[in-house]
Amino acid sequence: MLISYILYSNVYTLKISILSLDKGNKGKFKLLL
Repeated sequence: MLISYILYSNVYTLKISILSLDKGNKGKFKLLL
């Protein structure tokens, strides 16, 4: 249960950082989400 929580939070923070990068890349990374 703890392992899946850690994996989930890592994916969540990764998506947040991709979204913040995405502002400079005009939506290219949205296909990955």
